[in-house]
Amino acid sequence: MLKKTFRCAQGIADVSLWFVMRGASGALIDKSVEARNPAIEGGVRVVELEDSACARVEALQQELERIAKINAACGTTATVFILTRNRQEKHLPEGLTPAVFDDLTERFVPRGLVVLHQSLHGSKGLGADYVVIAGLDAGTGGYPRDRVQEPLLELLLPAQKSQNEEERRLFYVGLTRAKREVTLED
Repeated sequence: MLKKTFRCAQGIADVSLWFVMRGASGALIDKSVEARNPAIEGGVRVVELEDSACARVEALQQELERIAKINAACGTTATVFILTRNRQEKHLPEGLTPAVFDDLTERFVPRGLVVLHQSLHGSKGLGADYVVIAGLDAGTGGYPRDRVQEPLLELLLPAQKSQNEEERRLFYVGLTRAKREVTLED
C-alpha cells in the first residue's frame, strides 16, 4: 500500500486521498499518505463560475494570471496542466476550444508558464507544477459523466461496486498531477 507520495504537496495528497478512499457506502477507508517533501506548500482551490462559455474562458485566464504572478516571484518557469475529461473538441466544456488552449499557451510563455492541455486519462503518469481541472460541471464532458456506459464496455470491463467508482479514480488522477497546487473550476 502506498504510504508516501513523491509528486504532490501534503494538502493535495490529503484532499485526493479523502476523495478517492470514499467507499460505495460513503464510509471513509482508513489510509494515510505523507508527502515526501512536507516543505512544499500547496493545496486545492475551488473556483465557482457562472455557467456560460465566456465565464469559463475568463475564469481560466484569471487563474493563469494568478499562477503567473505567484511564479514570477520564484523566477523560474512553471508547468501548468489544464485538464478536461476529453481533448476532443466535441467533448470539451462549453467555451473551451483548441484555439482557446493555443492562445493561452502562447500568451503565457513570456510570463514563465508552460501551459499544456491534457485529458484526465492522458495525464496519467505525468506531473506539472500547477493543475487546473476545467469543466467540472456535470454532463457528458464534465465530471461525473452523466452518459450511460456502452453495453460492449460493460461486458469487457470488470463489474464495479459503485457507478462512480471509476469516476473517483479518474478524479484522483487529475488531483495528483500537481506538485504545488490544484484548481478546480466548477
